[in-house]
Amino acid sequence: MSIEHLYSHIPKSYQDFRAVTPIAKAGGSSCVIRGIVARLTATDKLVAEVKDSTGFVTVIFIKYNRYHTSFLRVGKWAVMSGKIEDGKMFHPKILSPDEVGAIKPVYSGRTNKKLITKAIESLSDSDDPVPLETMEKRKLPTLKETFRMVYYPKDETEIKQARWRLAYTELYAEMSLIRDQRNIEGVALRFDESEVDDFVLSLPFDMTNGQYLAVYEILQDLKSKSPLRRLVIGDVGSGKTEVAVVAIYAAVKTGCRVLYLCPTEILAVQTYHRLAKAFAGFAYVALYTASDKVKKASPDILVGTHALLYKDWEYHNVGLVVVDEQHKFGVKQRNKLAPYPECNLLEMSATPIPRTYALTMQNLMDISVIDELPIERKVKTEVITDKRDHKRALSIAHSEINAGNQVLVVYPSVESEKVNMRAATKAYEYWRSAFGGKADLLHGQIKDKETVLRRFMQGKTSILVSTSAVEVGIDVPKLTVCIVVNAERFGLTQLHQIRGRVGRRGGESYFFAICKNTKSIDRLRHLESIDNGFDLADIDLMIRGFGQFSGEIQTGHYFKFFKLTDFDIAEAVKEDLTKEKTLVTF
Repeated sequence: MSIEHLYSHIPKSYQDFRAVTPIAKAGGSSCVIRGIVARLTATDKLVAEVKDSTGFVTVIFIKYNRYHTSFLRVGKWAVMSGKIEDGKMFHPKILSPDEVGAIKPVYSGRTNKKLITKAIESLSDSDDPVPLETMEKRKLPTLKETFRMVYYPKDETEIKQARWRLAYTELYAEMSLIRDQRNIEGVALRFDESEVDDFVLSLPFDMTNGQYLAVYEILQDLKSKSPLRRLVIGDVGSGKTEVAVVAIYAAVKTGCRVLYLCPTEILAVQTYHRLAKAFAGFAYVALYTASDKVKKASPDILVGTHALLYKDWEYHNVGLVVVDEQHKFGVKQRNKLAPYPECNLLEMSATPIPRTYALTMQNLMDISVIDELPIERKVKTEVITDKRDHKRALSIAHSEINAGNQVLVVYPSVESEKVNMRAATKAYEYWRSAFGGKADLLHGQIKDKETVLRRFMQGKTSILVSTSAVEVGIDVPKLTVCIVVNAERFGLTQLHQIRGRVGRRGGESYFFAICKNTKSIDRLRHLESIDNGFDLADIDLMIRGFGQFSGEIQTGHYFKFFKLTDFDIAEAVKEDLTKEKTLVTF
């Protein structure tokens, strides 16, 4: 059994069998009792009367075997752990001699204690990512002693000490990997800053302070000898694409090619049109998707989908890679697009990471946060659970359409046999008939998505029935109502993304989340009172967990010990790596 196995078999909890409670005082919560078996009946069930100097309790086993009868004998002492209610204890744990007076781990599955002991004994200093001098400075126990405290603790203090040590070790290993990745020397891009300033002033809008700061940080990164590795985080509609446009301009001015990766064809097409307009007469912008590949000339800016990942860009003078909605791609995919280690990589996400997570991540990577919106939105959000509210939402949709506005209806899947989840394709017929045939259907399997989307953007259709493909990429000025069916099938941040499609030009708009699962109502109610993506991400994280900082896991509870609230551990790791004089200044 290796160190990885030791991590994978970590006890899920502990049982304290040290303190023995007098029977007369036991009750309510689980406890350990010790007494003599005064009477024993073994028929269809096993019933024993166990007493000590303070009283007695009736112990009952509905199902029993030889194990129970070997420990429970009249006139013999027995030690048991369980809960006493009304003078009875059902199916208590009978403690063996080695368990009495000890803290015992509880495992989620079967565990071989001999293998665990052997694995602990086989640990050496080479298994520890933390250097000896750092261990001595922090007075950390060795890994061998740490795992001994995890699997065979003497008291609660040892459990806490071992947990701190392993949380520290997990984060230390992660930050060391990122440190090594950041030590690569890049190629500084030399551009005329005054030309970039003029370009920013020529844009048909005024940037917010958050956008200006993000642009400044990106340009400083591009000029440095370290490759750009920055994540721009901004809520829906905060103007991340405009920030990327400035970075692209600076890169193209140096003669470099830019790759722009989008998660969906819808977003790729919209981004292509946006960049083609922004760089008209200055740079050649092309679209590269599975159905639309560039065959002629060499574009300065190439906007595409996953199709970009399957072409070798090493010899194409790529100076900047932009990844939009980076959380939609795996870590391997994002790294693959950068043709060489020193290539500049700018990632963007409209799914804000939690604030507590961001504080920790600031120690690990460069982050620019755009925390303000160019236009204040007035989106009324309501979670719908009954038919009356459903009819009211439909009435509002009719009123908005009659006023010349548009409606978006989102379903969690294209086809489904589940009773509680109507498929978008089947529901489309209902919406089309209910609103006079002014509806259209959009999902990932439709080939000509651009035509469907263009009809909706031009106002030729009043209702768009879609799957979560519209989570990113739709910018429709007259979209004022959004209805999400089976909202319990979505995460909070995903719903917030969809909500960001409505009211993008100001004015009153509506977002209805139809929920048929009562267990999800309380979670969805957060949308009614919170319109800030960062705050919703905090809540979502507590439910879904988070992945690795440097690895390929992006969701789930990857760390077994380190938690987002362990700021003292994060600061300790950063301090120790800095004193080793190997941590790059971010």
